[in-house]
Amino acid sequence: MSQNSIPKTDAKQSKPTANDKSQKKSNTIQPPINEVVQEKIEELKESYDNFLYVSKAFSNTNINSLQARSRLYGLSPAPLKGARVLELGSSCGGNIIPQALYYPETTFTGIDLSGVQIEHGKELIESMGLTNITLLEKNIMDIDDDFGTFDYIIVHGIWSWVPDMVKDKILSICNRNLSDRGIAYVSYNTYPGWKRLEQLRDIMLYSESMRQRRPYRTARRIRNRCCNSFRKR
Repeated sequence: MSQNSIPKTDAKQSKPTANDKSQKKSNTIQPPINEVVQEKIEELKESYDNFLYVSKAFSNTNINSLQARSRLYGLSPAPLKGARVLELGSSCGGNIIPQALYYPETTFTGIDLSGVQIEHGKELIESMGLTNITLLEKNIMDIDDDFGTFDYIIVHGIWSWVPDMVKDKILSICNRNLSDRGIAYVSYNTYPGWKRLEQLRDIMLYSESMRQRRPYRTARRIRNRCCNSFRKR
């Protein structure tokens, strides 16, 4: 959790010059995405489209909780009333739709790479009659200064699964698209707590790689052996 350290502009200071604006614009230019990274991004998009991620609320990302904890750290966060909230990797909005329902005077925006999940979320929002939340099919790498600033930026369940270039972009967004009193929440997986789930992931990846190399029956036999071995531990 962090707070943007950029101080507020003094009203007595002169307006930014054309050179200042051009310099700021140049800073928003992202390095070109190489073919390997682009291929990984496309693979992620395809997997998210084919398999709907279970999207639910996470209490640690609730803006009321973020505001309270930031005050404990001596920060001065933006008030919840009228705040603008951005979630990167929102899936179908399971984390911010409940918040939009509970905080009707706060504006929520969620972006996700998967158009399928975004459309599913839009259907939920329409059925609930919510007007203070928007879901967009958008690549994190495409966000720039023109996307606006937000008082709370939530990045949950994304950091540990994306290429380093996307990680750098997330940090850039938390810097450049965060308001002066903004709070950014970024979660990530660490050892030892996530080692057991990583083992399950490795088993599934190994099984999939064997399925592509050998007949399905052989791959299934290997997968069953791995799962049985894991249960005996």
